[in-house]
Amino acid sequence: MKNYFFKVESICSFRGSNTVPAKSMRPFMKWPIMLGCAMVIYSGCKQDSVKQQEVSASTKNQASVSNLAEDAVSIASATVYSAASGGTAIGSIGVNENLDAGTVSGTRTYVTYKTTGEDKSGWVASSAVRLTSWMWPIQAVNTTQDFNDYYADKGGYHLAIDMTSSVGIDNIFAARGGTVVYAGYSSCNGNHVIIQHLNGTNPTVYTLYCHMTSINASITNGAQVTKGQTIGQMGSTGCVTGKHLHFSIYSRNYSTDPYGYTSSGGTTVSRSDSKIVMSYSSGNVTYYDPQYVVRNSGQLP
Repeated sequence: MKNYFFKVESICSFRGSNTVPAKSMRPFMKWPIMLGCAMVIYSGCKQDSVKQQEVSASTKNQASVSNLAEDAVSIASATVYSAASGGTAIGSIGVNENLDAGTVSGTRTYVTYKTTGEDKSGWVASSAVRLTSWMWPIQAVNTTQDFNDYYADKGGYHLAIDMTSSVGIDNIFAARGGTVVYAGYSSCNGNHVIIQHLNGTNPTVYTLYCHMTSINASITNGAQVTKGQTIGQMGSTGCVTGKHLHFSIYSRNYSTDPYGYTSSGGTTVSRSDSKIVMSYSSGNVTYYDPQYVVRNSGQLP
């Protein structure tokens, strides 16, 4: 099998990159999984901007593009190794990190993961990687408050996950492609965005991203977004004590200012580990545990 290199002007990672050559360009394909090839190619690139170059086996892991083709999430902490078998430990990944996953060899999978300032690649145990049609809205998730946690000072249960980035990256990404149904400010949620998602064969759901320091100018009501597109920057606007992202997934767009706790409004109809059903004046809304939805490719509990 041949491997190919592409000029940086023609490619972009699925998470979004500053190498996009023109604002109007959009990704239209992703190459199959193969060593040294699998970055998104942008429409509008001149034909001569794509160069073919065969890569020797001895240099494939030093390629400027990596063997990645599938979106994934880490479901366990794992050591990153320099080779598919044996090799030396060159890093680690934590739970709930966004990954690009490619070649599988034996019991390991080749992944790219985010560290402060750069992407790194290596081999990890395949048991720690799950392919997914969803992604986490930030890099290197550090959960500070879980879904369904009870807080006495609020007098209710948490309807979302609060998170920060363990590598200090403030970009917030759309967890899945969809349509922006609200982008604005409220006194408690601060700068926040709501996106409607057609969830495959599963029911339509909405994602909520709160407390941003800023919302990207292109994120307006009715705008179409792709999974991994940057929608804003993490911040501390609204009712917060520190910078974080409040991330919620729920069944119906009942308000432009959704509640964060069961005690904030409405009545609790039912509550389990992975979902909470609330009754409001406009009808019932089901909140889903984001960890369950992301890890299970959009399946709802």
